[in-house]
Amino acid sequence: DMGNHQFAISDFNDSVNLFPTSDGFYYWGISKLQSKDFLNAEQDFNKALEFEGSDLNGCIYDGLGRCFHSKKEFDWALDYFDKAIQKDRDPWHVSFYINRALTQFTLGSFDEAIKDLEEGLKIPGEEANA
Repeated sequence: DMGNHQFAISDFNDSVNLFPTSDGFYYWGISKLQSKDFLNAEQDFNKALEFEGSDLNGCIYDGLGRCFHSKKEFDWALDYFDKAIQKDRDPWHVSFYINRALTQFTLGSFDEAIKDLEEGLKIPGEEANA
């Protein structure tokens, strides 16, 4: 629902302006990504990366990859998905592999897409979600 995202963006605007944090910029970027405001989402994700020691760096890079995939800039998207996978190996981030596989599939790199999906299946606890 677009209205909920607009409300969230407004709330994040107030919050981030008062207390700028990596998390705040990340979630602000996610709201903008969901609203298909890719350019501003990209800017927020890049702002989030400026903060040292964020636990969300993998997620931030994934968000950037999703922005570039949505803008059909697939080579950039792959670079960011690669960074997401390198930065964050938490099991619930199997979506990083799925997102990279979707981009590989879009580019016609079917073997690479299959490898990513197979790699995602190796993540503990994800067998039931595949």
